[in-house]
Amino acid sequence: RTTYIAGDYFRINHNSPSNQIEYQKRDSSGVYQTFYTHGITTNGNNLFLDTSFYDVGARINDVFLMT
Repeated sequence: RTTYIAGDYFRINHNSPSNQIEYQKRDSSGVYQTFYTHGITTNGNNLFLDTSFYDVGARINDVFLMT
């Protein structure tokens, strides 16, 4: 759905007014751009984080969970 390189910033955002889940990537100016919107609406109560990695040794840094 989007390209990435090491050091890119991503976030999963619950958009409260629309009750949609937005997958976003930070652009070079520091603004998060939505590259995918999940088709099912949710109130955000039952969100889970799951990851997979393409490269051996890949990692996630600086994870923040906010309510």
